[in-house]
Amino acid sequence: MPRMRQMNSVQVEKLLTANSFAFIRQKGSHRIFTKGDVTVVVPFRREPLKRGTLFSILKDAGLR
Repeated sequence: MPRMRQMNSVQVEKLLTANSFAFIRQKGSHRIFTKGDVTVVVPFRREPLKRGTLFSILKDAGLR
C-alpha cells in the first residue's frame, strides 16, 4: 500500500467538501462536518495533522 502524505487541516477540509461533506459549525479549534448521519470533527491546525489523527478522520468519514 502506498504511503499517505501528510496533510494539514485545510487540505483535509478540502477533501471532505469534495466528498459532499458540509461544514456545520466550529467550537474552539475544532470544525464539525456532516454528510447524512456521519459526523466528522477536524482539529484546525496550521501544521500537519498527526498520522493517527488523520487516519481516524478518514476512517470516520468512510474514505479509508
